[in-house]
Amino acid sequence: GEDVSVVFNTPSKESIESLNNLLLRKTTDDSVIALGHCTQRRAEFVMRLYHELNFAFFVYDPTCLLGICFRMVSLTMEIGSTEISATAFANYGIELIARGYSIGSRLGTLALKLAENSKYISYVIAAVKQYNSWVVEPLHAIAESHLLGFYAGKKIGDEFSSSLNYCLQIITCFLCGKDLTQLNDTFNDYIMQLLESRKKWFLPQSSIFYRLVVELIEGPNFSPHDHNPNIPSELAIVAFAATAKHYELDLLIDGSKLMRSFLFRRDMSKCADVLDRVVNATCQL
Repeated sequence: GEDVSVVFNTPSKESIESLNNLLLRKTTDDSVIALGHCTQRRAEFVMRLYHELNFAFFVYDPTCLLGICFRMVSLTMEIGSTEISATAFANYGIELIARGYSIGSRLGTLALKLAENSKYISYVIAAVKQYNSWVVEPLHAIAESHLLGFYAGKKIGDEFSSSLNYCLQIITCFLCGKDLTQLNDTFNDYIMQLLESRKKWFLPQSSIFYRLVVELIEGPNFSPHDHNPNIPSELAIVAFAATAKHYELDLLIDGSKLMRSFLFRRDMSKCADVLDRVVNATCQL
């Protein structure tokens, strides 16, 4: 009896604040964790469906994410928790932080508790640490958490989330100012593993940051693609993002252009205003 189309409507500010008040004032973390397990198979199916929708819309239309996460958390509070509920709290917390709600940070911590010993632990670590914890944690601590998420995913057979955590760990180390020579080797090894395994989940994203590392070492006109044609060039990544309508990757491309303009003192007037785009889309990034 669930009307799935409801998630495509952004919940009103009043609805969001009502759910937030329920989570903040009428429940504690322990009481949420102690919620009875949902026994309705249809509800569990709907939660899994929403989880998959969240993946798709993160890439193609992040404006729909709030509605999906809001409904997943509301369902959890109504019918009890499922194994996927941890991802709901993780993603809802991220959406709230993007809109200035401080409770979002608490929901990230709650999501990590809910995910303990579940098959979603690696995914939750990736989501919470990358898009939530930066508000309160130093970057080097986030990098360490991603490494734990990498090993957690390997342990439970979640290759996708494990690889995501490893990619984010390397990127976060770059943002921390880690030794460029070491990062050069680490990025190269990771990208080669992706190419050899034919699981190119994060090949464009890692290649963008790899190019930044190489340019900082060799100079702004040097590209990893020049030495290894298997590594996608910037033009290939831009073309892929445009063809696939990959919003997240498109935003990352613009962000890397801004970063390179700043680092190499280029004219920044022609770069897209990435921050303005993020604010307008209330995107998790």
